[in-house]
Amino acid sequence: MNNCNLGCRGGINIADGLVKNKNIISLSLTSNKFDHTTGKAFGEYLGGHNCHIEALNLSNNVIGEQGS
Repeated sequence: MNNCNLGCRGGINIADGLVKNKNIISLSLTSNKFDHTTGKAFGEYLGGHNCHIEALNLSNNVIGEQGS
């Protein structure tokens, strides 16, 4: 799902949906206009008990230090 211009809300929805999905283990979301709010949402998911992702690519988004 690269270069889809999902924006922040789309990225947050994906992060929230991954909590319920145990089948996706690799996801590339490059160049989707994500910012620090999306970074925080993925950070919460990755640090949680329901995380099943083994590879996540969020490159070419403007997440910055606030989203880490």
